Amino acid sequence: MSIIIKYLAGMIMSKGGKIIAGLGVLLLVGGFYKYWEHSVYVRGVDDTVVKYEKRDRMADQKAQSIIDKKNFEIEQIKKERNDAYIEMVTEYSNEIKLLNDRVASAKRMSVTAKKPAACRNELPTETGNQQADSGSGYGVFEVELESKTANDIREIIRDVGYGEAACAQLVEAVEREFIIK
Repeated sequence: MSIIIKYLAGMIMSKGGKIIAGLGVLLLVGGFYKYWEHSVYVRGVDDTVVKYEKRDRMADQKAQSIIDKKNFEIEQIKKERNDAYIEMVTEYSNEIKLLNDRVASAKRMSVTAKKPAACRNELPTETGNQQADSGSGYGVFEVELESKTANDIREIIRDVGYGEAACAQLVEAVEREFIIK
């Protein structure tokens, strides 16, 4: 065995420089390979990161455009509803005004009618006669309402008063809510 060891030792000594040089070249080639492998890996990772960042950026842009579109649609709907609400309040207010006008005209219930020919006094009158016809043929008659009709009118007037109060509260609420000036 010692002969074998001596033989190997001699061979290593004589060929040791070549073996060491071969090992050095092998290590150098292995190092370059590992460097190249690492740079390819890093470049692949960087390319993948850039690719995913681009995808995320495009997804964000699409999402933002959808959000902007939906926000615009929501604002349009809100505006339409606000306009419809204000229009309804205005119509309600106009209806209250019309009811007020009707009630005001109901308070002045007098009827102007032409006297029929049968009611005219065709005979000559004495001086100081209060019932003499003036000759115009017209007269203003005041009509007394039945109690039920008068009560109905009073109830309508009361309802209109409640409506006016409700309308005033509604207008105040709308002005507060929508800051109408």
